[in-house]
Amino acid sequence: MKKRDFMGGVLGAGLAGMLPQLKAQTRPVVQLVVPFAAGGVYDIFARLLASTLQRLGKQTVVVVNRPGAGGIVAAGAVVPIG
Repeated sequence: MKKRDFMGGVLGAGLAGMLPQLKAQTRPVVQLVVPFAAGGVYDIFARLLASTLQRLGKQTVVVVNRPGAGGIVAAGAVVPIG
């Protein structure tokens, strides 16, 4: 048996074992993008908002800080530029 065939079989078996877990995650994670650095007023507000949204929507909400270029970096994270 070739090493490549063996590794393909191991990878396939591993993915087959993960399928029930992937099906169980029906709700996506919501990302709240903040165009300012972590630790500031806007970051604290975003984290408070995220915890409220998570409680009300019963869904995971994650705060992602993307500072730089006057908000262009954060906008690029939300909508692909180009």
